[in-house]
Amino acid sequence: MDMSKRFSLVALILLLGTANALGTDLYRVLVPSHAVAERLAALDIEPVVRLSNGYLVLVESDKIRDLDETGTQFELIERDITKDELAVDTRLDLGNVGMYPLVYEEDNLRIFRAKFTELSQSKTQIDLAPVSIRPMIIEYNEPRRFDKALLAAGVDLDSLIGLVSEDSLISYTERLQAYYRRLSGSDSCYAAAEWTKEKFMSFGYDSVYTDSFTTSISGSPTIVKNTIAVKVGTLRPNRYIVVGGHRDGVSSSPAADDNGSGTAGTLEIARVLAGSEPTMTFIFITFSGEEQGLLGAYHYADNAAANGDTIDYMLNMDMIAHYENTTQANLFYGSDNSYSILWQELADSLVGISGVLAGSSGGSDHYPFAQNGYTVTFVHEYIFSTVYHSYRDSTSYMDFDYMTKLVKASLATVYAVMQDVTAPRIEFAYPAGVPFYLEPDVTTPFDLQLNPVNGAELVPGTAMLNYSIDGAPVTSVALTQIFENLYQAELPAVTCDEQIGYYVSAEDVYSGMYYDPPPSDPNVPWIATSVIASIDDNFETDQGWIASNLGATSGDWQRGIPVNDPGWDYDPVTDGDGSGRCFLTQNQTGNTDVDGGAVRLTSPTFDMSNGGLISYEYFLFLTNVAGGIDKLLVEINSEGGIGTWTEIANHDTDGGLTWRHHEITEAELIAAGVDLTSTMKIRFTANDDDPQSIVEAGLDGFSVLSFECSSQQWVCGDADSSGEVDIDDAVFLIAYIFAGGPAPDPIEAGDADCTGAIDIDDAVYLITYIFASGPVPCADC
Repeated sequence: MDMSKRFSLVALILLLGTANALGTDLYRVLVPSHAVAERLAALDIEPVVRLSNGYLVLVESDKIRDLDETGTQFELIERDITKDELAVDTRLDLGNVGMYPLVYEEDNLRIFRAKFTELSQSKTQIDLAPVSIRPMIIEYNEPRRFDKALLAAGVDLDSLIGLVSEDSLISYTERLQAYYRRLSGSDSCYAAAEWTKEKFMSFGYDSVYTDSFTTSISGSPTIVKNTIAVKVGTLRPNRYIVVGGHRDGVSSSPAADDNGSGTAGTLEIARVLAGSEPTMTFIFITFSGEEQGLLGAYHYADNAAANGDTIDYMLNMDMIAHYENTTQANLFYGSDNSYSILWQELADSLVGISGVLAGSSGGSDHYPFAQNGYTVTFVHEYIFSTVYHSYRDSTSYMDFDYMTKLVKASLATVYAVMQDVTAPRIEFAYPAGVPFYLEPDVTTPFDLQLNPVNGAELVPGTAMLNYSIDGAPVTSVALTQIFENLYQAELPAVTCDEQIGYYVSAEDVYSGMYYDPPPSDPNVPWIATSVIASIDDNFETDQGWIASNLGATSGDWQRGIPVNDPGWDYDPVTDGDGSGRCFLTQNQTGNTDVDGGAVRLTSPTFDMSNGGLISYEYFLFLTNVAGGIDKLLVEINSEGGIGTWTEIANHDTDGGLTWRHHEITEAELIAAGVDLTSTMKIRFTANDDDPQSIVEAGLDGFSVLSFECSSQQWVCGDADSSGEVDIDDAVFLIAYIFAGGPAPDPIEAGDADCTGAIDIDDAVYLITYIFASGPVPCADC
C-alpha cells in the first residue's frame, strides 16, 4: 500500500466489519514529528518494533478509528496477531526466509510470524530473537546535527587510528577461534569470557567486570556472561558510548569471522583508548548469547534503558573480515543515521573504505539498543561470508587488512562522536525545583537556569515555555530573563478540572534546539489546593510494615541501614532516599539473597478514598531475567488486606546496584479495577524461582499523597451569592457594614474595589458599576 495515502474512513469501517472484534492487528505507523508522537502515545495501542521512521504497532480491531484520527500515515501489515507470535530474524543472510511466514521486511530487518519462546526451547539453532522485551513508548527523535568542524579542534584522527595494530587483531582472532566452539553456556565460551576480561585488564582498565545473568537456552537454565570494561569520562562521565561485538558462536563453527572479528575489533579499540582521557565514558562489551536471540545485548540494553542511562551511541561490529571484501562495508542503523553517515565520511577520507548505508537490520547486538531508542551503527562486511555458520569459518577465510581498516574507521567515529557529545549545548536547571503541583485559578511562576556548556551560546529570544491545556495545540511564551543565565517562566491559571502539560526549550547557536523535558513526555503537575500524605515513610521508624516468608530458605525483609558487605556485591551501598534506613531482603553480611521461594512485605493501612499518587524507591538485582519469574511483584488491596489483591507493578528487570523511582497514579489504579478506599494496603513480594539465581530487593521512600482541589466559585461583587452582580449586592453590603447583617461568603466577594477591606466604598463601587457603567468589580486587583 502507498504510504502517502491513508485509509479512508469508509475503508476503515469496511475493515472493521471483517475483522475479529477483539483481535489485534499489526500496523506500520509513521512518526514524523513530536506532535504525531504525542497523539499516538495517547492511544490504546502497543508499539512492538521501532523502525527507522516509525513503529510497528498492535491495535485492537475496534480502535482503528482512533488511529485514523491522529492524522498520521499508517498501513495494515498483518491481521489477528499478538506480540508473542512475532520474532525478528537474526540471520544475516536469507536462510530463515521460507522457514517462517514473513510478516514485515525493511532493508535487512525481517519480522516473522513465529513464537520465539516456544522455538527457543529446542536444541536446534533457530536464529530468531524477540521483537522487543521492554514496553515501548512512542516518541520522535530529533535528527542529530553533527558539526564536522569540531573534528579540526580535536585530536589528529590520522595519528589516533595509526595506533590500531593489524598484528593485534590477528592474534586476538586466532586466540578466540582456538576456544573450541564458543557456544553460549559452554566451558569454551566461559573461558573466552575470562580471557577477554583479562585482556581488558592488561590494557590498564581498572573497571572490568563480568555481567552474568541466567536465561533459558534450548530449554535449560544457562548462565550467560558479558564482559565489560569502562573508561570513565572526564567531562561527561554519565554520558556513554558503547562499543561491542558478540563473543559467542554457533556449535558447528570456529566462529572466527562470526564473530571473533567483532570481538577483536572491540578489544583493539579498547587497547588504543586505554591511555587516553576521554571527555565522556566509553563502555566496551563482548556480548554473549547473541546466537540464541541477542540475549546478552537485550540484557544490557534493557537494563540501561530501565535505569535511564544516557547512551549517546552504540557501535556494533559483527563479521567485519571476510576475505572477499576490499573497499566497502555495510552500515545498518536505527531511527537516527547521523553517526552512521559520520562513519561513512570518516572511513572514506581516512582509510579508503566506502560505507554503504544499508538501513535497518535485526541481525546483531545493535538491535536491542536501537529498540530502546539509542543511536546505533552496525558495521558489517559488504560481501557476505561464504563460510557463515560453518566449520570453515576460520582465519583462513579472513582479510585482516580489510578488517584493520574497518576497525580504524570505527575508532575514528566513536572518538568523533565523543567530541560531538561534549560539544556546545544548553543544560537546564531549576533552583527551586520543577512545580510538583499547581494551585487552581492562579498563575504559577518558577525559575530556571539555562546554562550554556562547552562554549555554547544561547540564541536570543529562543528561551520559551511551551504548554498545552487539555490536549490543545501547544502555546509558546517567551521566558523573562532575570539575570545572566536565570529566567522566569509563568504557567497560566488552570482550574481543578483541567490538565496542563509543559516543557521549556532554548536554542544553541552551534548545536540547535534543546528541550526539557522532551515534548513527547512533558511535565504534568497535579492541580490541587492541598496535598495530604496518608502515609509518608522513610523507614527511619517502625510504622507497622509486616514481613512474611512464603517458603523461601533465605532473604526475609528486614529494616535497617544497608550493611554493604564487601564480600557480597549484589546489595545496595546506601538506602534509597538518603535518610539512612530502608527495607532490604535479609540485610546481613554474607550470601543474603532470596532463595527457593518468595518473601513479602505488607504495608500498614492507608487512605486513598480521595485518590492520589503512590510513589516509592526500589532496589532490584537479578541474575535471571528470563520469563519474568524472578521479580519484585507489587499488589494492592482495598479491604484492609482481606479478599482480592490486584497486581499494579511487576519489576522483573535487573537494575544493577542502583535505586529506581516508581509512581502509580489513581488513574492507573482505577484502570486496573482497584476500588480506592480508606482501608488500602500494598505489598511487595520478592520471588526467586531458581535457587541458583540471585534476587536482592529493597524498598524506601514510600508515600501515598492525595490532592484536594477546590476552584474559585465566587464572583467578585456578588456579595449575596446569587450568581450575578446587581443592586441587591450593594444593599447586602450596606446591611453587613451598618446593620450587622451576614458577611459575604467568601468575604473576598464583597471587596469590589480590591482594597482588602469591606466598607462603604465597596457599595458605592457596585452602584457606580451597575448604574453608571463604572469599572467591573475587582478590575484593579
